[in-house]
Amino acid sequence: MLRGIRPVAFDFSLSLLLGMDLAKQKAVAMEVGMQNSGLGVAIATANFSPLAAVPSAIFSVWHNISGSILAAIFSWREEKNKHMPGLGEKTRISQ
Repeated sequence: MLRGIRPVAFDFSLSLLLGMDLAKQKAVAMEVGMQNSGLGVAIATANFSPLAAVPSAIFSVWHNISGSILAAIFSWREEKNKHMPGLGEKTRISQ
């Protein structure tokens, strides 16, 4: 599970440091996580037996589940911020 959370958190943090807005931060975090699992399947299939792709294939399923959970959390936080003025993107330190 940590193998999937750490890269997403890193990508989210890196995009924050690069000055991207919140929507882009979310997109980068989600997209990179999905690409990592697909790349693992492709590399394992190309270089080893098809059985070697099974762990990455299982992780692809986990990425879909965790990605859906992360999207729900982002959506929930966005709704919460709409109802509580002053907690949105405009209060970030970079501004």
